[in-house]
Parts: sequence; C-alpha cells; structure tokens
Amino acid sequence: MKSAFAKSLCLLPWVLATVLACGPEAEEAASGPRLRPGQLMDSDRLQLAQVEAFGEAEALDVPVVERNGLLLLDGDILVGRASESPSALKQALEVSQFNGIPQGSLRWPEGKIPYVVSNVFTSAQEKMITQAMKEIKDRTGVRFVHRTDEKDFVRIIKTKDGCYYDAGPGRVGGVQELSLMDTQQASCFYHDIIIHELLHAVGLWHEQSRYDRNQFVRIIWDNIQKGRGPQFQIVPASRSDVYDTEYDYRSVMHYDKNAFGVTNTAITIRTKDEDYLNVIGRVESMSANDARKVRRIYQDLLEP
Repeated sequence: MKSAFAKSLCLLPWVLATVLACGPEAEEAASGPRLRPGQLMDSDRLQLAQVEAFGEAEALDVPVVERNGLLLLDGDILVGRASESPSALKQALEVSQFNGIPQGSLRWPEGKIPYVVSNVFTSAQEKMITQAMKEIKDRTGVRFVHRTDEKDFVRIIKTKDGCYYDAGPGRVGGVQELSLMDTQQASCFYHDIIIHELLHAVGLWHEQSRYDRNQFVRIIWDNIQKGRGPQFQIVPASRSDVYDTEYDYRSVMHYDKNAFGVTNTAITIRTKDEDYLNVIGRVESMSANDARKVRRIYQDLLEP
C-alpha cells in the first residue's frame, strides 16, 4: 500500500494540470457546468438495439441511450439514429472488447488524424481544442492535422446533444463527427472532456470496461439507474487487449463515481483504494498510462 505522501506525489501532475486548465480562458470557453462522460441528460431514454456480433448465433440485446433521436453506446459513442438501424453498433460493440483499438485498419495511417472544425466555435473554444490536440501529439506522437482532401476525417461540431464521438473508437471510415456541446445548462468545454473525446478518435475506450476492473473498483448496482446496468459490463480477458498497462484510476477515459447513477450524487463506482474515489473521472488531463497505451497501439506507424 502506498503512503499518503507517495500518493500525493503521483497526483501532483494532475493537480498542476488542473491549475493550468482552469484559468480565465477555460472559464471563458465554457458557457455552463461540466457535462461528464456517462452523465445523463434530461432527454435521455434507454432503448435496446439488436445486433449480431462476436459470431453469436442469436442477436444480442444491446442497451443504448436515445438522445434527441441519436443512439449512444456507453454514453458517448454515437452508433446510429433512432429512425434507422444502428449500422455502426456491431463494429463499436466489437471494438469495445479492446481497451484500445487493435493494431489494424482502425488505426489512422501514419498516426495522423485529418480534421475540420466547425466555424461556430468561439476563439477561446478553438484554442482549447488546439491545446488538447497538441498535448496528445506531444505525449503520444499521434497528430491531428488539418484536412485537405482525405476521405476519412474527423469533423468537430457543436451540438446540443452532449459530448460524443461518431461510430466507435478509431478510424471507421468516411466522416466521423465529434460533438462538443456548449450551453448554459451543460458544456463539454473542459480540457479533460475534450481530451477524452479526442482519445476516442485516436482509438481508446473506457477504462472501467477492462477485464480486471473488479480488482480495483466495486460497482454499486443498486445505485445505477434502472436498465443502465449493462453499461458497466466488463470485457472478458479472452477478448481483450490492454496493451500491457495497469488499471489506471487516473485515466482520463475512466468514468466518475456517479456515472449513470439514480441521482447525480449516488455512487455507482467505488474505488477499492478510497484515496482515489474522488479521482476517477475527475482528472484534468490524460495519464501516463493513457499516453503509453496510445504509443503502443501506434508504435509501428509513428515517426521516430
């Protein structure tokens, strides 16, 4: 067991990141309070989508959130629309069986992600997006580059439908939208949230879905909203790759202690090390393990 002093040293980089990320520019960029990944909106309702995946003989019932006509897996992966078959659900579901995308076609060529940004963002918001991209480049080598004529690219848009990434982690193909909401009721314009969604584009999934999760956290099932339990399923070790990284309480991809709770204060994820209860899902930047995972996924594609 680490001493309190040792733990405080481990948290120091994230404390500094908090100070840097919460200055006047960060406050100016966000119109409303933080909308965390896994936090539900008033318009959300649960829906079961049927999908054939993993070679199963029968279709699986997969719980998705319907939000203003959009279907979201795990709270922030757009997999289709209520008016149509969720075409991306099979791929998103199977990709979720990795803690990050496998080393294959879902990676962005040469570790370069072409993108365009909608012209509706304020200059402060554009700066926050650029800063988050720069941090990913500096710490992983994966780069977001302005799109020229690439067929596959990320379009960053502002909507009233929350923070989400389109069609599953990594490069699925075509235009993939990344939504950053900003209203007086809720905003995605906080450094950790932007990093979280950008890392979905890079290829990372949610930390609490790891096969070894139960060694580190306990799920409080009675505090989870009715029908939301499947959002907390773990991925079997036989269908998983965590890229030789340890479970990470400080991962920016980890949901917070109140995710999908019956109330906004109900604890649904309790860390077995109580010192990290108020750390999960509340860091201000990507962790060393987040960066390490990305480098291992893209290691043979990155420039030396």
